[in-house]
Amino acid sequence: MAADDATCDPPAPYIVPDGATWDDIASNTGVDVQRLLVANNIDPNLSPVPPPTPGAAIVIPQGIRNACIAPENTNTVGVGAVCTALITSSHITVGGVDFVAWFNSKMRGTHGGIFGNRLGADGFAAAWDHVQALTGKSGVAINEFIGHLMIMYNETGGTLQPSPEIGDAAYFFESRQLHRADGSSFQKASYNGTVGNRLAGNQLSNGTLLPAAKLPALQPLVFPSPVITTQQDVDAWNGPTYPRSAPADVQQAAMECDFYKYRGRGLNQLTFWTNYKRYAGPSIQRVFNKTVDAMKSSELDDAMMNPDVYLDTFRLFNLGTGASISQLVAGSFAAYGTAVAGDSSYGSGIYTTRCVALRAAMVVGGVIASD
Repeated sequence: MAADDATCDPPAPYIVPDGATWDDIASNTGVDVQRLLVANNIDPNLSPVPPPTPGAAIVIPQGIRNACIAPENTNTVGVGAVCTALITSSHITVGGVDFVAWFNSKMRGTHGGIFGNRLGADGFAAAWDHVQALTGKSGVAINEFIGHLMIMYNETGGTLQPSPEIGDAAYFFESRQLHRADGSSFQKASYNGTVGNRLAGNQLSNGTLLPAAKLPALQPLVFPSPVITTQQDVDAWNGPTYPRSAPADVQQAAMECDFYKYRGRGLNQLTFWTNYKRYAGPSIQRVFNKTVDAMKSSELDDAMMNPDVYLDTFRLFNLGTGASISQLVAGSFAAYGTAVAGDSSYGSGIYTTRCVALRAAMVVGGVIASD
């Protein structure tokens, strides 16, 4: 369908799935709960609000049914709207061309080089042929597809493979100034003791030089006995600069500390101990009958390559970080990119630029999604 004559048919009736809540319906349609309730003649101030009836047809006000592309809140595409089937698999074409082949021929190297990497066909199929596991839905609207895809594209360098983040121990230990494809730069934080990780010096010493009151924060202990025993060594491994002069056996042991063990993995490059416990932990426990704490770094590398783990981790992270899927469905890419990356310069910058450019090209080309 060409962009200049594209129109969206009236929304099809929304049939309430078994067990769905108003929040579920809001997430699926891009309409906030209060508007849903009012459109269906329910007072949003009621307590409790009566749940939706399974099998009932309800009204979706200005909803995004059948993947109608909604206007971008902050970046107008200006090419109209288009309707396709909800995306339920990797079987997507643009202008009659397989999506991956189309992307690599039409998008890569365009728009000032912001699409610098090829899109990997194997990784794309592995993710999008399992939409339910990836998103918790049987199908997603085009805006949601684009939003998730561009996170994966950025974090995996286009491969859509859940491989561990590349870099040596010093790279993860230290803060670094990095540059994006659009020319902007950002500060990569140290993974040592920042946000959701514990300090390597405290871990390597098994907390033996910590006050007793602070030791519980170090649990569970990583090593059966202390690897380092002096305050000078603890201070060095708790500091901002990687201790390159440390003995080789100590540097090897340090690769089981949080700064290295919990480096980025998965389709969204999950990082930090607390995030691994919360978002990867449930599937790792289910599939491998182990906690993330009980796994060695190399075991975690292998575990996060398992599709039962990395697909579920992607889904749980999006649910648990406050990422606004409803805003994403409605076309507000910036809010979603910022929530996932924790960086507004990325969410409002290159991420939104990529999403808007990709959506415009898909609309112009004519999108078809099929099972």
